[in-house]
Amino acid sequence: MEKIRLILLSESIGAIATGFLLAQAVIALVGAFITTGEFLLMNRNASQSVLYNQPRTPTWAALIVSLVSAGLYSLAAYLLIRWLYMRPPGTDILSEPAIGDPDRMNDERQHS
Repeated sequence: MEKIRLILLSESIGAIATGFLLAQAVIALVGAFITTGEFLLMNRNASQSVLYNQPRTPTWAALIVSLVSAGLYSLAAYLLIRWLYMRPPGTDILSEPAIGDPDRMNDERQHS
């Protein structure tokens, strides 16, 4: 998993994936409110007919599904950001020796 994390960080794929997930969340959120608002505005002045009885309530199930999907996209983006860019408390990038650091190589040889 650490190798995948390094690839995602070094190739900017992680930033692109995070941006895509956040864009999908915004699109789902805006789409949910536009669809519901459009339904309410279009049916506000509509007259009912004997032959065609259209529903008077907006599709709340579609609104809820869109809001849930926006929330899941946001959660996935947050988890990806947390996994890629945030370190657990107590671990600092500067306190860890570099990969090519001779002291680190000596420590690894001694522990082997």
